[in-house]
Amino acid sequence: MSRYRVSALFVSIGCASACSVLLGEPLVLIHCEAEDGFGAPSCLEGDTCVAGTCRTVGRPPLAACDTDADCRVPAGCVETSSFVPGGQKQCILTCRSSEDCLSPSQGLVCRPLELAATAVCWPAGALPPRVAPGTVPAGAACVSSGECRSGLCHETRCTDVCSRDEDCAQSGTVCRVAATPLGASPGWTCAPGSADSARAGRCKLATDCHSGACSLTIEGQTYCAASCCSSRECGPLLSGATGEPTLQLACSKLNGLRACARVVPASASGVVGQACASDDECRSGSCFGEGTSRYCSDLCCDDASCGDVKRFACRSIAIGGSWALRCVAK
Repeated sequence: MSRYRVSALFVSIGCASACSVLLGEPLVLIHCEAEDGFGAPSCLEGDTCVAGTCRTVGRPPLAACDTDADCRVPAGCVETSSFVPGGQKQCILTCRSSEDCLSPSQGLVCRPLELAATAVCWPAGALPPRVAPGTVPAGAACVSSGECRSGLCHETRCTDVCSRDEDCAQSGTVCRVAATPLGASPGWTCAPGSADSARAGRCKLATDCHSGACSLTIEGQTYCAASCCSSRECGPLLSGATGEPTLQLACSKLNGLRACARVVPASASGVVGQACASDDECRSGSCFGEGTSRYCSDLCCDDASCGDVKRFACRSIAIGGSWALRCVAK
């Protein structure tokens, strides 16, 4: 049985620029119930159920695609063969946490790509423990994985990936590096933090750092590494020694994770999109492109991390065989 119903409304006073119906003719609306359902049985072929109405907004995550224009924003068309054996070009929705992966009914959860500084929305049924996700937020108490929005209950708490502390705020945990079943190696995870740990500065143990990452080594000294979604979030590296120069950090990859870990010149100030000739001109330390069309790029978590969302998008791309979310021109 069809899950949608059709309503005809008569337009009597003009219509918005996106409306192609003439005055006096019926505007047909197809109502639906399965939020984010694509095509039959929720809607007609090519349409998606959005807020109770079928709309032409692009293909949903994991659908086959040829270009970004085929996909529902903010998903992009990505060649998945590098992280899925036999993969093809699919609409991929990147994520900071499982909360970014549409409604739980879609069955998608956020999973990190190994050593890629990138996480993507992927079917929970294809990942251990292969259960449909629930609604309990990261860090909250749980008994079974099916309760958790992330689809994973680990050591009596819902475990999920994260990019910033605010991704974990609902449960009172913080975003820190921890070993979990989410990946083969430790990653940014919502976990209890130490009240007296430092956000920056020199360290000896992981417990010395708010981030749980005592892994940034510069000139023989080890410092706390902080998570980031753009270089704008990275403050100066405080050496703690009088008379020593203060170093400017940018968002980069550190042990496969996105962190404030790259030292850039104090003069580097170019924002995303600004024309550049070398890496040293950019706040991120990354001058992207070829020839005369080079511009400052940056690592990112979402389009908002890239500044002007009309001109730049956060897309998972490979440079030199290394995958990461980067700001690229649309």
